[in-house]
Amino acid sequence: MSRGTWEYASALLALTLLLLPLLTGCGDGPPATPPATLELGAPYALTCALPRVGSGVEPADVASRLGPRATVFYAYSVTCPCVESVEPRVRALMRRYPAAAGVHWLAVAGEPRDTAEQLREKHLRLGSAYQLLADPTQTLCGYLGLDSACEIAVLDARQRLVYRGALDADLTDGKGEYLDAVLQAVLRGERVRSPERKRTYGCFFDDPTSCTQREALGR
Repeated sequence: MSRGTWEYASALLALTLLLLPLLTGCGDGPPATPPATLELGAPYALTCALPRVGSGVEPADVASRLGPRATVFYAYSVTCPCVESVEPRVRALMRRYPAAAGVHWLAVAGEPRDTAEQLREKHLRLGSAYQLLADPTQTLCGYLGLDSACEIAVLDARQRLVYRGALDADLTDGKGEYLDAVLQAVLRGERVRSPERKRTYGCFFDDPTSCTQREALGR
């Protein structure tokens, strides 16, 4: 093998090893090498198929569910009470930014203790319109940088991560201003001014009693 051929083969192998974490599915178990957390401004690049809660069909290929103008990932949990508190505000924003406007909404259940039946029951009880995906290994959540319920990640039309943080400012009387402002900017093709917000509420995955704004829940 010539030196040039050897260098080319070595470079190709190195590139393959670099991309391997992003080429690993996440439906059946965590990848051997978890993908690095997506940085703000970087494009979505994870190959990942997750079970669709309440559906008997094949797992959903996440990349094929991304919206043409924006994608909202909504971190979900059965046991976190914050999810029920913000559900009406999530619904209102979904009506304001529907699929017809090019915005796709995906809820991602990242609490390992949540069973498929529990997720299905809560999804039906709340009458939620978003598609709910089960991510008990937290592969997708980890990639998006979502580690607690009610956190949000938003991709723009070029599938770049443009926002990660809270839905709004307060659990009990938030008006959806964070996510609302982000989606307005994305749909206008403008830069998101505050791409990352400090978490204000939500239960950490693996610790469903850890709402970080306990006083808002009367605890």
